[in-house]
Amino acid sequence: MKPKIIDFYITRGNNKNIPIVFKKNNEAVKEKADKVYFSVKCNYKDDEVVFQKTLDNGIIFNEETGVYTIELLPNDTNELCFGDYDYDIEIIRNGKVDTPLMGVFKIGKEVTHKCNEV
Repeated sequence: MKPKIIDFYITRGNNKNIPIVFKKNNEAVKEKADKVYFSVKCNYKDDEVVFQKTLDNGIIFNEETGVYTIELLPNDTNELCFGDYDYDIEIIRNGKVDTPLMGVFKIGKEVTHKCNEV
């Protein structure tokens, strides 16, 4: 299956929660996956990730709704340059690997820096 292309935007140094629902037959899959990765790279061809979230380490699963929430914290983007990065979301369930989402992860400019917060 071809991944959906969805772009995300975050202002550098901000918090952001990204809810993700994996569906089968138009219904949310409420069975927790074995592994889920949200990986961000400068370029998809790079070996090294800029940062990564994993299931139970930045990605939280709600069994009642089937929603995975990717929790982005200020420290994830504080030191990154403004601009476009590549990301994907990979899910592993019962030994099967799928990449349902990928796209551009844009880090936007901030005006109020931590040093300005007095």
